[in-house]
Amino acid sequence: MNRRLLLMFLLTLGLAPGCEGGCGGCGSSAAEKPDAAASDEGRIELLDAGKEPRVKLQVGRWKGLAYRWRVKNESSFGLQGTKPVRAPTVVALMTFQVTQGSADPVIRERNEKTFRLVEERATVDSLEVDAKGIPPETAAAMNQGLAAYNGTRTRMLVAEDGEIFEMKTELVGGVEPAPEEKEVLDRSWEVQRRFPFRLPPEPVGVGGKWRFSETVELGDVKAIQMAEMSVKSISERQVVIRISVRQHAPVQEFPHPFAPGKTALLEQFRGDGEGQLTIDRLTGIPVQGKLSVTGRLTVSTLGNPTERASFISASVLNSTAVILGDGGAGDFDAGEEGSSQDAGVVDGAPA
Repeated sequence: MNRRLLLMFLLTLGLAPGCEGGCGGCGSSAAEKPDAAASDEGRIELLDAGKEPRVKLQVGRWKGLAYRWRVKNESSFGLQGTKPVRAPTVVALMTFQVTQGSADPVIRERNEKTFRLVEERATVDSLEVDAKGIPPETAAAMNQGLAAYNGTRTRMLVAEDGEIFEMKTELVGGVEPAPEEKEVLDRSWEVQRRFPFRLPPEPVGVGGKWRFSETVELGDVKAIQMAEMSVKSISERQVVIRISVRQHAPVQEFPHPFAPGKTALLEQFRGDGEGQLTIDRLTGIPVQGKLSVTGRLTVSTLGNPTERASFISASVLNSTAVILGDGGAGDFDAGEEGSSQDAGVVDGAPA
């Protein structure tokens, strides 16, 4: 497996942990770590119900529903004190198919709670580097390598409040992956699964606010993350939600990500994100979104504080989705900057 191409694949989806695996991707294998789902339940707190009229927001999808998702990721990263390196802009197109809907949900128990889950399968249709700003031959070589990930498929379980309850790799490039490749991908999906966004527990109107927070353990690092959401507007078909994300980790020791056998000291980790999501009211599918994220990570070798490095990163993630109903074709002519008011169900309705 080409590690650099795999990293680019994960970065495209906004999933790769910092520093080519960084704190969350090194150290003990997933088999040696407890499932992150076994950690304390996240907390959703309604701060303000907002103005009347108020609407209930939740995931509701029927078997056979399909939607196509396009995501564009622009990012840069580097060591503090040096010029950041701009990563190639990558665009991915994926198709999601609901294989078990809300009428016959997957039932799971966790921490004495019962969850009614929608089962979906997500398949990578295409993955390409934008040739702008890089030599054409370099872009062509990258695209040739990234094409190997077309056909990659994951199985997802989605809760009524939008939580990705579970996400596992089934195929890589259309074929069953080697165990070590599946492990790397599954560990990275865990980062996406833990993205701190939830739909509110009660009906909300314009101005409605709620907060989601949780303590997580990803790889060998314990971190705290929190998101505050607020309703910007409500239309007949959609709700526009502003989101503000904060992540940080206390000082702690963990297996060194770059020096096997040594122990590292996490001195600082802070991530901040601001953005906006447009949610389809019928299905709970995000039909348009933009999130800008910055992060800072400072790591030293335990017992040798002179071996210290600070990493900084920034990324902008744009996404659009077209709901295809019970199958069919859709387009993205509006682009990331187009009006989200035209996005939504193109064909089909729940049975």
